[in-house]
Amino acid sequence: MQIAIILISTTSALEELGWFCFKEQCCSHCCPILEMGNTDVGETVFFSVVIPTYNRKPILEKCLRALEAQKLTDVETRHLSSLQGYEIVLVDDGSTDGTLEWLEANKQEFPHVRVFRQNHAGPAAARNLGVEKALGDTIIFIDSDLVVTENFLQAHKSALMQGKE
Repeated sequence: MQIAIILISTTSALEELGWFCFKEQCCSHCCPILEMGNTDVGETVFFSVVIPTYNRKPILEKCLRALEAQKLTDVETRHLSSLQGYEIVLVDDGSTDGTLEWLEANKQEFPHVRVFRQNHAGPAAARNLGVEKALGDTIIFIDSDLVVTENFLQAHKSALMQGKE
């Protein structure tokens, strides 16, 4: 198994990759990329975006809508990229604010979202469950208070390709 971890710790680095964090000061623990499996970067890539959440419904709505608005074309060539798709693995950590009910009522708006629920065990346990359920060959962790730009996934694909060179 091949594993590469990239930690992004500055706001400018986040902005380059299409991130916009609502935290006053972003820290590297919320911004890792973990590549798993034997997929050769540069071939096709399928991302799993793993998001743990607990009682964050208002900002989670914005987070999910931004992820659903991803542009999967190469900005430079205007052709479809080798990024073949993505899923959003949302792990609800026992929310009591109506998060699951809202998701059920609006599921047609979120075709990429797969929802899993666990009893409140914290974000680390939620991320672990998300990794277990993920189908992608590349996993991206974000927190539920992150609202990304429309080129977020394409920027990650480009960064992975540059890292291979």
